[in-house]
Amino acid sequence: MNRIVILLMATIMLFLGIAGVVSAGHENVSAGSVQSNVPNLISVPLSVSHSVPLGSNYPLVKTNLNSRISVMVTLKFSNESFLHTFLNGLNDKSSPYYHHYMSASQFDRYFSPSSALYDRAVEYYISHGFTVKTYQDHLSFVLKGSIAQFEDNMQTTIGTFKGTGREYIMPVGNVYLPSFMAGYVVNIAGLNTKHLATLNFNVSPSFTSGSNGQ
Repeated sequence: MNRIVILLMATIMLFLGIAGVVSAGHENVSAGSVQSNVPNLISVPLSVSHSVPLGSNYPLVKTNLNSRISVMVTLKFSNESFLHTFLNGLNDKSSPYYHHYMSASQFDRYFSPSSALYDRAVEYYISHGFTVKTYQDHLSFVLKGSIAQFEDNMQTTIGTFKGTGREYIMPVGNVYLPSFMAGYVVNIAGLNTKHLATLNFNVSPSFTSGSNGQ
């Protein structure tokens, strides 16, 4: 999975002269036990999870639940209002930010999601048996596990579909995340492999209440 493509907004910033936003990641070993205190869950908009609605007419074949997949969860930037002002000002001669480019560390300090949110999300998924790859900029993390794990944790069905010349997977119906992540997730890539890189530019997604626990 190409993280630079999925984080296309960061690439746009590189075009404007901000270098080094995307940093190297490291993996955390998954835990064997599951927390008993499971938070409430909320459903993710289909545009974020790249799911197909229930009842969609797709040619479905049997899914191998033991297949292992990698899924990247991308979070929204913090201080978005200032981010927009800053980016617009980079090429505006009347702006105090004109050609005042940030270093990667400065960009992370101003615009990365909070460490508290990021760490809580990572710990949640590790405690539920996933291997998690993290990144210093806190903009995303990658979950590795079996399709069965993702179906159970996200309370969805991941179908295998037959397309032109190949098979691909897609979630059918809603995908659920912990409620503390509501409003912070802008893209989930990897549950849907119809398109190898799926992008979503809705930086202020709306979430709806869902089921409780697992």
